Amino acid sequence: MVVTNRQSSGGMNPRSNLFGGNGSRGRQSRGHDEQTEEQLERENEDELENLRDKVATIKSIALDIQDEVKSHNRLLDKMGDQFSTATASLKGTMGRLNAMMAHGGSKHMCFLALFVFMVFIALYWLLKTRK
Repeated sequence: MVVTNRQSSGGMNPRSNLFGGNGSRGRQSRGHDEQTEEQLERENEDELENLRDKVATIKSIALDIQDEVKSHNRLLDKMGDQFSTATASLKGTMGRLNAMMAHGGSKHMCFLALFVFMVFIALYWLLKTRK
């Protein structure tokens, strides 16, 4: 099917009739289209600038979060080392207590229980006399 650019009886071509335009109106429309296009371009540029600002803000926040995470990881590593040291110290103390108990520590335990009992009595007496 071959479409030709025939003029209708009103002196306009079918395409102009279809889109409601005539030759002179098309020229005016182009000027209007250029203004609209420039306005849209300005709006796009404004939105792009707004987006750049938001991206920069998000990047700054992400970098701050990264610094915080690194700081907390260092703190956790130090705490892990300290807990390891404390665990080793407690294991050594428990080993010495077990050795003491194995070598007749019942006499020492009686003295320790008596000492603790006397400390509690002394504390009770001090608290009672202060009131």
